Amino acid sequence: MRLPTMLLAATLMACTPPAPVAPLPPDEPTTPDPWPSLREGDLDRAAQAFRAWTQSPEERLLGTIGLLRIAMARQDDAEIAHLIAELPPDTPSAARLLVAAAAMDDAELDDRERAAIAGACDAPEPPSARAICAQIVLFRTRARLMRCTAACDATTRAPLQMAGPLPVVTLTLAGEPLPFVVDSGASISTLDPTLAARLGIEPIPGTDHPTASSGGVVQARYALATAHLGERAIADLRFALLPLPIQGLAGILSPQDAFPRHRVTLDLQHLELVVSPSLPTAPPDTLAFEPLYQARRPLLRVAVAGRPSRPLLLDSGADHTRLTRELEALGPPFTKGPKVGSRSVGGVTLLTSTEGELPAKAGDWSFLLRAPHLSTSAPAPPSGPTDIATFGILGLDALEGHALALDRPARRIDLTPTRRLPPWPTTPWRYESDDTPAVEERLLTQDAHQVELEATTAEGVTLRYHLHDDLEGRQTWLYTRPLLHPRRITPDGELPLTLSEALTLLGAPAPAIHLDRVLAVTKRADCLVTTRAATLDHLPARITTTHCDAGPPQTARLESAGRTWSYRRIPARPD
Repeated sequence: MRLPTMLLAATLMACTPPAPVAPLPPDEPTTPDPWPSLREGDLDRAAQAFRAWTQSPEERLLGTIGLLRIAMARQDDAEIAHLIAELPPDTPSAARLLVAAAAMDDAELDDRERAAIAGACDAPEPPSARAICAQIVLFRTRARLMRCTAACDATTRAPLQMAGPLPVVTLTLAGEPLPFVVDSGASISTLDPTLAARLGIEPIPGTDHPTASSGGVVQARYALATAHLGERAIADLRFALLPLPIQGLAGILSPQDAFPRHRVTLDLQHLELVVSPSLPTAPPDTLAFEPLYQARRPLLRVAVAGRPSRPLLLDSGADHTRLTRELEALGPPFTKGPKVGSRSVGGVTLLTSTEGELPAKAGDWSFLLRAPHLSTSAPAPPSGPTDIATFGILGLDALEGHALALDRPARRIDLTPTRRLPPWPTTPWRYESDDTPAVEERLLTQDAHQVELEATTAEGVTLRYHLHDDLEGRQTWLYTRPLLHPRRITPDGELPLTLSEALTLLGAPAPAIHLDRVLAVTKRADCLVTTRAATLDHLPARITTTHCDAGPPQTARLESAGRTWSYRRIPARPD
């Protein structure tokens, strides 16, 4: 059963929210308004109109601002530098805030850029610009952030482990290995402030700022620290100091922000985070997309259920895809289900579930969105200058089984279009619980969406069955046993069984469990222990699982109403 969306930091709004742009000139532009095109992510059409504006003295500044927005979205550092050089000395402070955001986008400032943003924060700035001004403070003592100081030309492969719906990687700070959620939907990495204090990582004075999240607005400060991913060392990695609602997690790693000068691959086919030198062209087994970023968060223009293409956030920190009411309004209404809760750094947001599958297409990538969630309210229509809008989130349910590569130096987003999950264990194992005899199981087949298993009970009964295969299903398999097409193997052939008959033979209770948020994460050697809230037969419950590989958990412990159930997956005894 699909759990309610937990958009931990994936729905974290950019820690560098868009700066306010200069007001529209009194005279209405004579060329088509490019702001709607920019908002929809149609950069070519918007750029054409903005270039026309730059030819008019009255509209030149606003046209340059629009082109700066597009250059940031395309991560075109050369164009950003060119546009900044074109700005007049008397550029208004509101526009200088955008210039500052553009100049800092590649995590370094040269003397010309420093001169261009001088005075941007001298006047009282609106709350939406305080994050930009806070980051300017970081650059007062350092010309460059996120500096690689070791293993810079090597390829670093770090294993990913799943903490419920969240991919977790180990990052070392102050000599201590710590678990971080890998969140491509976060514009900046975060670190728990209590942990930071214990490690001796101090906040930078003058960097207090409000940060928007899907649950509200929270206050944050910035800090700089040296971090290690395997042998790779990154000096002056910027963190927003924010508490997380999950005990034991150190914070959030924004891979595209932490490694801006390398190719970063979130490989959900092999469960690895790979940092490597940039590639001039996309590998032959991937699709290449032009970069589209909003505040360092990667977007992909997707056509959903026959609607026109709109930007969706590529968000590894979200367990489930979410669409906006605005996107829904571009076509027939979706079939609605009950409301579900979404947790983020700032709190809980209610979403509406949908039913069924929606066809989606981005370039040459065609895929299905299975029961995406829907925002409960429609956004207010924009007026005047705006930025690229996010019409939804492609969560882990859409990204799992694919490899997503963010290659800023090459100005490209690469994606493997074929879904391929990590392999199940190929050696037999034993499934057992406290109340039932052990059952020996082994893998027969695995494809993109299902696995087939064979089980032999203590009484010598042999069964075969299929399981729908996804990362979430693997984690719940040990205690839910969602069997498909169960049958008993007899000398005369296969005998179809009902689900109840198969579960009785397996001794598996398969309780009716509804999973909720992740409560705690603990790293033990090479294993990850995750505790989640749940409901069992409408009663509160807690489930603690131990994962040591890409297959189902090694152990699971379910507690509810004073009762405890324990399940184990252990290697089969040799013959």
